[in-house]
Amino acid sequence: MGNSFFSLLKRVPYTLKVLFLSVAFGALLWNLMQYIHNENTRQIWFDNQIKRLNQEAQKGRLNLERFIASFHQGAKLIISQNAFVSYIGDREKSGWPEKRLFHKTFPDWLPGHAIPRNFVQARYVFLMDSNSHIFEVWERVNKPPPDTLLTSAELYRQLSDKQSYMTTVNGTPYLLASYSLTDEIGKTRASIMFATPIDDEFLTLSQGPHAMQHTIALLKGDDPEVIASSRSALIKVGMKRSELDKDHLISGKSFFDYGASDLVIDYDTFLPKSEAEEFINATILSYKRHSFIEAVVLIVSLFILFMSLKWVRGMRSSLDELVSSRDYMDSVINSMSDMLVVISHKGDIISLNASACSILDYKEEDLIGHPFSVICPGESCSNLSDNFIETNVEKNREKMYLKRDGSDISVLLSFSTLKSKNNKVLGIVCVAQDITDRKQKENEIKHNYYVQRVLNSLLSLSLEPVDLKEQLKQSLSLILSVPWLSIESKGSIHIVDDNKRVLKLQANIGFNNVLLSECAEVPFGRCICGRAAESREITFVNEINDLHDITFDGMSPHGHYCIPILSGDTLLGVLNLYVKAGHNRDKPEEDFLSSIANTLAGIIERKQAEERLKETKDALHDQTLALEKANAELKDTTVHLIQSEKLSALGELTAGVAHELNQPLNGIKIISQSILRDIERGEHDESELREDLTDVVDQVNKMAEIIDHMRIFTRRSDEMRMEEVDVNGVLQGPFKLMGQQFKNRNIDIVMNLLPDLTKVYGDAIRLEQVFMNLITNARNAVDENGRDEKRIELHTYNGDGESGGKFIVAEVRDNGTGIPENIRDKIFQPFYTTNEPGKGTGLGLSLSNKIIEEHNGMIEVESEVGAGTVFKVMLPVPD
Repeated sequence: MGNSFFSLLKRVPYTLKVLFLSVAFGALLWNLMQYIHNENTRQIWFDNQIKRLNQEAQKGRLNLERFIASFHQGAKLIISQNAFVSYIGDREKSGWPEKRLFHKTFPDWLPGHAIPRNFVQARYVFLMDSNSHIFEVWERVNKPPPDTLLTSAELYRQLSDKQSYMTTVNGTPYLLASYSLTDEIGKTRASIMFATPIDDEFLTLSQGPHAMQHTIALLKGDDPEVIASSRSALIKVGMKRSELDKDHLISGKSFFDYGASDLVIDYDTFLPKSEAEEFINATILSYKRHSFIEAVVLIVSLFILFMSLKWVRGMRSSLDELVSSRDYMDSVINSMSDMLVVISHKGDIISLNASACSILDYKEEDLIGHPFSVICPGESCSNLSDNFIETNVEKNREKMYLKRDGSDISVLLSFSTLKSKNNKVLGIVCVAQDITDRKQKENEIKHNYYVQRVLNSLLSLSLEPVDLKEQLKQSLSLILSVPWLSIESKGSIHIVDDNKRVLKLQANIGFNNVLLSECAEVPFGRCICGRAAESREITFVNEINDLHDITFDGMSPHGHYCIPILSGDTLLGVLNLYVKAGHNRDKPEEDFLSSIANTLAGIIERKQAEERLKETKDALHDQTLALEKANAELKDTTVHLIQSEKLSALGELTAGVAHELNQPLNGIKIISQSILRDIERGEHDESELREDLTDVVDQVNKMAEIIDHMRIFTRRSDEMRMEEVDVNGVLQGPFKLMGQQFKNRNIDIVMNLLPDLTKVYGDAIRLEQVFMNLITNARNAVDENGRDEKRIELHTYNGDGESGGKFIVAEVRDNGTGIPENIRDKIFQPFYTTNEPGKGTGLGLSLSNKIIEEHNGMIEVESEVGAGTVFKVMLPVPD
């Protein structure tokens, strides 16, 4: 048997034996490499998908949070509308309906129809009166709201006031948001509350295009249960996460809640494992096709290697077979739909397939021998990463390829190395997949995102408490920041002046002085902006042409989009944006700018309405001026009385002030006579003269201090000048004017002032007038008593008020005649006096009491006839 087999094997041609061995060895090696590659592909793919799911979960969560926040913003926006405020005013006058009204179409109190339909997209909108009773309901669907929402409206309104609030209503998760219209004192006049169930529709609306691209679900509970999904046929409401773990890849560990509710919802993204396996199998199948070509190449190479042993017997036959193999490989490579380029280790192009030539619009001879950077700017063999050289492969790098005409296309580029037996890099194979269409779709999604973001930002900006010019300037800055718009960082917004049919410049960015002057007022029909106002249609130019009526030397080339800002048939203004010269008119850009102009129209109308309201308030304000004037006259009369009392007190002090000034004057006279005498005798000494003159200056300063204090004390002040005041210093002030009087009358002054006394907040001059009056009264009292010992004591200390506040206390004590008990309750009455006619006005204690009351303090009096009197002045200490 064995001999027969070997005999048969000898009769088999050598070529067939070599071919059989090559195929068998190649198949074995191919299957081994397939197994290793498949396992690596599965692991890498699953790792990348988990990472991608995490990223998509984060994006989706942000979309959901923005969507939830829009409910609060929408409620706030509705109550700010003039139509809503007018409707509530009419209801307050005519009364609310006796029976609750349900609306299928938009009622009058929803003035911004686009708010519940597009911006917020709530299921139900409730209108409540000041007591949170629901009188009107707008339904977006033909299904009435749950009775629990209607019967517990007050509770739900409180929980969702000025916020988005999540809770469970009859077992169904709901999102609520409310906002109240208040009057000038903060009392609620009416309220708006949005309500929508958190279900499949809610999730889809919150995600927008994101929901169509991914499998998303919201889950609640400790053992999370699905309450909404973007693919209800695949992930059904009520399914547990533990059930889904078996058949899905899941990402999304984060959770969120709103308000004080115990409702907590997880946001998860899913990828069915069946889809994953299908994609992996398709990827592996695609790789098998490529690897099959590689196996064929390997088999052919092995075959050629073995056949080289026959070159001794037939060089011509082997050469023909080699040529045939090369033609086969070229046919396989040129049949690829992806672009294949082989570059040398120096970065020069060695070869490329037919797809590369077709897509890039080059001939093969135009590129061979040229650097790879000709078609892939910035990319060459020398700047590939060390990781790529070590792993021999790098996949899916996004790059830009340049076509022959200079236009670019987006490609997904993969590299693999060609190495020699000694591991030396011979070249690099670059396979590129054209992803231009996919990038275009991604850019469209980004475009829609920026449109929504800018419109939302403008709506939020319209609620800011700034004037119209500032709002328009911020709006213009926001528009110019949109990255996909082909506009320059320059533009303006004009507002219509109907009386003159002109456009007035309200906001600009990038204007020089010439443009600020020329464009301050633009008549209808003049230049690009005026023509847009005249025609009420978008006007576009991409160069400086005859339509440019406003030009100047040095004006750089440019074009314009001028978009009229319309409210119905009324022209409110023009949005003017600069574009680069030669820019082509673009329909998506015009549609976006028209949406912006419509939003600006709402902002302008609202601000102009606010300005008209302000004018009305100003008119009402003018009517109150008469009352304020009368109050001012009364206050001025009081000031005159205070000033009169100060001058009266000063008249009594005149003699004392004269004595105060006489002492330094006598000192100056004596020193001056001494200096003159020394000069006449020729005996003056320069050092002694310097000391004498210094003494003269000191005496003059003392006189100036007395005079300055008189001027300050007599100064009229219509308003109190509140500042930190040291009461110890104020108490000592009167003695700068009265000190000599007390000495002449043999009155002892005892001062027991607390060091570092806490400072109070008040008017130092008025407080000194109070203490001047009390000290003067004490002086008169001790004079009238007729005792040999005349004494006035001043004390200061810290004290506590009856209500717990902190006070400082200043006491003026005397051992004078005292005040009889039957007149103590009259001494603070205006014009009451016990003095003889012509001595005093009777206003001193009355005005003193008023001044202390203006400082939130009080004056108390204790007295004993024949023993003396104590006046206590208590002033509050600031917190």
